[in-house]
Amino acid sequence: MSSYTGPAESPSTRGYFLALVDVFIRKQNYPCHLPTILNLILFKTADPDQYVRKSAVQLLQLIEERFFMASLVADYSISLTSSLPTTYKQSQQILSARLAQDHVGLTTELLCEMTRRVTLVPGMRQRDMLTIVLPWIGNLKSLDNSSTSWVILTNLFFLTVKFGDEYVKEIESLWVKLTEDSPQNVVQIVSFLLKTGLSIRNVDFASHAKKVIVYIGRTRVCKNVINCLVEHIVPDLNMSETVSTAFTMAPASAANLSRAGSTEQLTTVGAAAPSTTNGLYMASLTSVLPTPDVLSSSGASMLGTVATSASSLSTRNISKSELAFILLVDLTIEVKRMKK
Repeated sequence: MSSYTGPAESPSTRGYFLALVDVFIRKQNYPCHLPTILNLILFKTADPDQYVRKSAVQLLQLIEERFFMASLVADYSISLTSSLPTTYKQSQQILSARLAQDHVGLTTELLCEMTRRVTLVPGMRQRDMLTIVLPWIGNLKSLDNSSTSWVILTNLFFLTVKFGDEYVKEIESLWVKLTEDSPQNVVQIVSFLLKTGLSIRNVDFASHAKKVIVYIGRTRVCKNVINCLVEHIVPDLNMSETVSTAFTMAPASAANLSRAGSTEQLTTVGAAAPSTTNGLYMASLTSVLPTPDVLSSSGASMLGTVATSASSLSTRNISKSELAFILLVDLTIEVKRMKK
């Protein structure tokens, strides 16, 4: 943990990492958790201190030879130890992409480890960590109803809430990467957002969920997103007409839509503190989106664009169909804006 906290130029932060490297050099079988040490190494390959980067390269070579029986970091050692930030940061991204390609099985654990550590990292170095994990997200081809997929989406949504306003490009890239080559992931993403929204009932939830829907709606999977949302609004709708309906449906009251769609209510999404599921770290969404004991009248603000529906929902729980409608409206507005 001490290798992440504090400014990069801090003697204690620098010294702790260098001491760790020395331990692995002296005792190459020193026990470690591979995703944990790999995430730290990748993070340190973009450290402002050139000697720290050299040490990170040295440690990665030891770890690769120990766990993978071969090392590829030598191909990047010159660029990683360059004095030019644009050079070593680009090399860090290329190295991470190569490791992601060669070691797909580490993807989920690396994402969990990054989520665990990113809040400890000071300032702009958080952007470096978000960049590290991007190529690994492309390995998540088949999200499903498993607890592992729920952990993945929870962590990604936590990052969206925590950093979505500050690192807009980086967060958008994560969601785009998750769907651009895997349109089948859209179903699980939408389902996750709706279930989470019903459970958390935080007035700020919708604004963050809208970001995710707009991010993936800007890609070629836009029709998939629209179809999925409409299915949750009107489950028995003829899906051959879904896309055209989404762009022509009148802005009817979301309160009326609740009678056509599901009124499922969930009781919990996650504990107030981070937890582990199947040994995987899962961030706490309620730590960034606290769940109120009772939905207050200010809850109307979560409806954002659908202002006419807000007053009718301010005194009761929102339904799945209503939340899906809210997200669909914002996506429709974004799509029409893009076509202008």
